[in-house]
Amino acid sequence: MEGGESPGAVLDDGVGSSQRRRWRFIFAFYVPLIAAIDLCAYLRLLPGWLGSIPYYDTIIHFLGLGFLGYVTHRALDRRASRLLGVALPVGPLLVGALAAADEIMQRFSTARSSNVGDLAANLSGVAVFYLVDRWLAGRPGRAGRSRETSPRPALGSGRKVRLTTGRGARRGRCSRGRRRSARFRRPGARRCRPR
Repeated sequence: MEGGESPGAVLDDGVGSSQRRRWRFIFAFYVPLIAAIDLCAYLRLLPGWLGSIPYYDTIIHFLGLGFLGYVTHRALDRRASRLLGVALPVGPLLVGALAAADEIMQRFSTARSSNVGDLAANLSGVAVFYLVDRWLAGRPGRAGRSRETSPRPALGSGRKVRLTTGRGARRGRCSRGRRRSARFRRPGARRCRPR
């Protein structure tokens, strides 16, 4: 994030509204699933055959919480908050904090045991899935591309130009060859039209 951005700014604005809805739907499905698995573990209702899989607990912690961090990050539109000049992703930090709180609560449970290895698997899963998302978002042509450039040439120029949506368009700037429509000149407007 550049200087002057507000806390809670979106790290990536290149995702369409249909993809936002899709990630929020996945989030709405996945969070209760993880909560149900966690509740089953507290009530000792997990299947016994899981114990026959080597390192199943670590694998489930890594994949389950890592994917939860990824889904939360995407459902929150890759929002970040600034702390001491560093942009921190809200979704992965929230999931990491909840994972740490869950491990602390396990100390007071008779059904579960608190384990530093589980916490390490949780946090490393969240970190790895976040880094994979950052890598995927940086690839050209992906839905999570950087908002500064578009993979499609503008009006046959063959060059990459600034997108007409995002922070730049909200400040009244449009890409080359476009001007702000009178209809969309109000603050927060995003659309530009050809000259």
